[in-house]
Amino acid sequence: MKYVWWIAAVGATAMFAGCGPTYPTGTHLKGSLTYEGTPVVYGVINFAPDTVKGNKGVFGVAECRDGQFQTNPDYAPTLGPVIVNIQVYDGPPPNNKMIANIMEFPVEIPPGSLSWDFKLSAKDIKKIKQ
Repeated sequence: MKYVWWIAAVGATAMFAGCGPTYPTGTHLKGSLTYEGTPVVYGVINFAPDTVKGNKGVFGVAECRDGQFQTNPDYAPTLGPVIVNIQVYDGPPPNNKMIANIMEFPVEIPPGSLSWDFKLSAKDIKKIKQ
């Protein structure tokens, strides 16, 4: 009789193994980045899901060189409504200076997109809340 309970417990555990929530995955994205009409020499783009607009996806990051960026497949964002933060530099590290820090830039990247171009200017820079 005690073996019946043990078999039932193992069977129930096996039945529920692998069950659980599924999480959204990121999408590889590439494109161009210009600031004031000029390709960005070096920059960093951070993508965050816009949870206020219902995007419950994953964060992403891309490094921009010579006006072109491409996300790493391991750090690709979930597309849809995202909040983008972009740091624009005058050159690659280690001896670079930040030209602009564009924060909380809302973007709607349609699911299924494989590329996106950012054309930014000084008007896209928000005042820092103090």
